[in-house]
Amino acid sequence: MSSSSRKRRLVSPQQPDEKRRTDRIVVDVGGTRFTTSASTLTAGSEYFERLLSPRWCAEPPEELFLDRDPEPFAILLTYMRTGLLELSKDNQSMARRVMIEAEFLGMVGLIDSVKAKAIKNTGWEGTEPDAVKCFGSFDAAIRNGILPASFFPPPLPPPRKIVQILPAPPGTRVEIHWRDDGEYSEWFDVLCLVLHDRPVRLKDGNYYFESALDAYIQHEPPEAGPVLASDAYNDQTTAYKIHPPEHGITEIPQGVLEAQYWLDMDDHSKGYETYPVRMLKRGQHGKLTPVELEQKDNTGRRPTVQWKALASFVNFKGFTGGRDGEVEKAD
Repeated sequence: MSSSSRKRRLVSPQQPDEKRRTDRIVVDVGGTRFTTSASTLTAGSEYFERLLSPRWCAEPPEELFLDRDPEPFAILLTYMRTGLLELSKDNQSMARRVMIEAEFLGMVGLIDSVKAKAIKNTGWEGTEPDAVKCFGSFDAAIRNGILPASFFPPPLPPPRKIVQILPAPPGTRVEIHWRDDGEYSEWFDVLCLVLHDRPVRLKDGNYYFESALDAYIQHEPPEAGPVLASDAYNDQTTAYKIHPPEHGITEIPQGVLEAQYWLDMDDHSKGYETYPVRMLKRGQHGKLTPVELEQKDNTGRRPTVQWKALASFVNFKGFTGGRDGEVEKAD
């Protein structure tokens, strides 16, 4: 009887022609090792997408080395994983390094979001794609210092301060404009006049209204107490105009006209000081006289205010600014 034996084919756990497939990868960046996945890198970076493309790389390597800056890379890797870019305004040097590395790695999504945010911080009100198109060269913006500074929103101005409150001349009214589902205006009696340390700035579409002169009014409901004309309709207020009983008072922007006064009338060598002119009163024949509100004490009665010509002060020297013939220099 002849004996026969069956040959057993031994199969190894991994065929010789089967390639190891894994998504895990270690990236050594300037001596600092980061463990992540190839899919994370290729989804967020054109550089890694080309480097690890099957066209050039049949199997992702277990480890890569980049001769780059590891600190900003850590921030960029977090962005690749979460979509969140965390940069500190207090460390703009790091923000700049992050943007330089993002450009090197071809992180188009991050670059476009930085461009859009920088443009919008300048007051741009268009769409995000249009903002990206308007931005221009990312590299040039970094080299010229536009980035990262414009990436961070400008600091909020300090709250306005009321520097002076004066009684309003009887009959003074204010016309307030606001927007809701249309354009509206309403008139109110003025309780008193208010001067801010800097102009109120209200927005109406693409236009801005500015005035340092404000007024307290009694708005609805009465139990809420007086409110400023600039705040009468909250953020829907677009403009207001104060109408004194004297006809022809015009407010001009600060810096257009200035009044000069001698420090010593007997010794002009001591120089003079300058004050901005904010109000002009139209007189006969259309001439304009620079004026300011002056409180007048009335014995036994409430104090009132009146318009006083700036040129009527004894130490008046002259005006600067404006155009010849438009301002009357003596009351």
